This record gives sequence, C-alpha cells and structure tokens, in this order.
Amino acid sequence: MAKSTSRRRQRQNSHLELPTLIVLALLVAAVSVGVVRLGGLGPKKFRGTGQFRLWLFLIATQTAIWGIGAATLLSPRVIDILDGLWSEGRRAVIATVLAAALPLYGFVLGVALTSPVTDPLPGHRWKLFVLQAIGTAIALVGVAEFALVKVGLQSQTTGGTSADVARYLELRSLLQRVLAVEGAILAAAVLAAGALRNAVIAFTDHESSYPREYIFIVGAYFTLVLALLYGPVYRKLLDVGNANLDAACPSVEPASPEWLAANEKRDALRRYLQLEVTASDSFRAGIAILAPLASALAALLLGTG
Repeated sequence: MAKSTSRRRQRQNSHLELPTLIVLALLVAAVSVGVVRLGGLGPKKFRGTGQFRLWLFLIATQTAIWGIGAATLLSPRVIDILDGLWSEGRRAVIATVLAAALPLYGFVLGVALTSPVTDPLPGHRWKLFVLQAIGTAIALVGVAEFALVKVGLQSQTTGGTSADVARYLELRSLLQRVLAVEGAILAAAVLAAGALRNAVIAFTDHESSYPREYIFIVGAYFTLVLALLYGPVYRKLLDVGNANLDAACPSVEPASPEWLAANEKRDALRRYLQLEVTASDSFRAGIAILAPLASALAALLLGTG
C-alpha cells in the first residue's frame, strides 16, 4: 500500500512539473519582452516588419529556454546528485567558472561596446547586453555543474561495485543533461542574434548594415567554448568508466577456458556503462556542441542578405 501511494505521489509530481515549467517560461518570456519594449520599439517601418516580429518572438523563446534551463540545472534531482561535492571541489569549481566567465562576458561586453552595427531599436545596446548577461549567468550555472561532475568523477571509487556503477551512471546522465541545456541556451542566443540581423537588413535594405560574418563568429565562438568545457569532463568520464569495468571484469587470457564467459560479461558491462560510443551517442553530443554554430548558419540561410 505504501509503495502504491509513493508511486501515485511521484506521478502527481510529474504532472505538476510540466505546468510549472510552462508558467515559468511564460513569465520569463514576458519579462524579456518588457525589457525590449522599454523606451519604445523604434520606427513603425522597423517594428512592423515580419522580420522584427520574428526576432521579438525569438527573444521571448530564448529567454523562456533560459528559464527552463535554469529550472533543469537547479532541480532537486540535480542538487541531490551533486550533494557534498561543492565543499570538496570549491576551488576547482570557482576556477572553472571564472575561466569560462571571462571569455563569455568579455565577448558579450565587447560586442555591446565595440560593434559598429546600428539598428533603429532604441537603447538596443544596453537592452541586448542585459538579456545576454542574464543568459550567460544561467550558462555559468551549467559550467559550475560541469566542474562538479568532474570533481565527483575524480573522487569516485572505481572498485566496480554496484554502488560505484550506480554513481557513475548518475554522473554520466547528469553530464549529458547539462550539455543539452548549455547547447540550447547558447543556440537560442545565436538564433535570436541572427533574427535581429534579418530585421535590420529588412529595414535598411542594405546587407552591409549588419555583416553576416558577425553571426557566424558568435556561433563559432560559443561552439568552441562549449567544446572546451565539455571535452575534459567527458574524457574523465570515460577513464572512470573503464576503471570500473576493469575492476569488475578483469581481462582474461584468450587461452583460458574462462575467456568466453568472462569476455561476454565484460562486453555486457561495457554496454551497460555506455562506454561504447555509439553513433547515436556521438550524434546527440555533436548536436548539442554544434548547436550554436548550427543556429548561426540557420539564421544566415533564412536571412534576407
């Protein structure tokens, strides 16, 4: 009876989760549109174009994704997995976040202050800087979790026990979740920037008013940063997984009569630990890492210039 009640509560919580996320996304999107509307939206010729409406929609969508991403990164399940790792790896986490914050915020600030691009949106520089700064802050939460996952992997025992394997799979699942959120956050920002370019070009009727190279550079830059953050953690993940594999299923000489059974057991555990990088795994990771660059290319292909 108790188990049945527990399952029922879990199902109820899962039903409540989606409506909560939808409400959060709508609230965050409304706030972002409010920020953009401060001081006006510019000339009627500009704000009346389909390209401008698409950009405003993507701004709302982008910030909605940020809100959902923040809720995902700070969910009770994630906090539970990372419990206790902060005190153990505080210095490593701070160093990683600072190392990522400098190029990310530096890039956003540099674009806001030095970009020669002009558009008719009043106060566009500070408005976009505020929104991008918020998005960057949420992305840095994911960076901190990248670092915490690595700390967890470094401190994990690799005896191949059921507890070791369960902990490894928890950290692996969390790493993939954070990667997906980070890719979505950065990709949404790049796509919105490309939509703004299209709106400006539709207003000025001159492609030179917003060179396409700017959008490509933003996408390539974010893709590079994401790959550099994810790569070392994923490499450590594979090392820990292989160490658990070797501890649980030591290699046996091929001439031994136990070789076939031992090899089959080892292969089964390797698949369970997901140490075989399948085509689908590579595809999912590649999509997440390349999402910012793909968004830049999509925005340029759909542009007017």
